[in-house]
Amino acid sequence: VFDRLRENLRKYKKMPLREVIDLSINETLSRTVITGVTALMALAALALLGGETLFAFSVSLIFGIIFGTYSSIYVGVPMILLWGVKRGDTSSDDD
Repeated sequence: VFDRLRENLRKYKKMPLREVIDLSINETLSRTVITGVTALMALAALALLGGETLFAFSVSLIFGIIFGTYSSIYVGVPMILLWGVKRGDTSSDDD
């Protein structure tokens, strides 16, 4: 998400920051969700079929994937609005 945001900030220099953030999230949301679901399916199979030894490890990885995906999209990106981003040539952004 952050890489796409960085690319879009360079590509759309006149667009307001909020719109660039929305565009970046929309461009990466489906890929992020599909990747997370694929990893969750593999970890669910590992938790169910891996036996007692791998169960706790698999469950902890499942929680990590869920919270990591959520935080990178819905927590990390809005932090950019709070911190403010300086675009190459401009000294302030439109809010």
